[in-house]
Amino acid sequence: MNTKNKKTQVELQMRIQVAFADTKLEQSKQIKQEMNNHTHTTDNNEFQELDQNVDNRGCRENDRTTSRDWRT
Repeated sequence: MNTKNKKTQVELQMRIQVAFADTKLEQSKQIKQEMNNHTHTTDNNEFQELDQNVDNRGCRENDRTTSRDWRT
């Protein structure tokens, strides 16, 4: 009887682990799909606006992190 209970307990633990892995896999697939959807639907104007705020050397025009103006 004890061996049968142990076998049942091991089977139950394995089923739980498989169910947990399946859930994690499904969540991972959903997140990946959402990221792909977001990447493909991102408006290019959003990036163009960011580019306009940066000069051709990559320094933001309103950057005040340094006291010295190194762009001159």
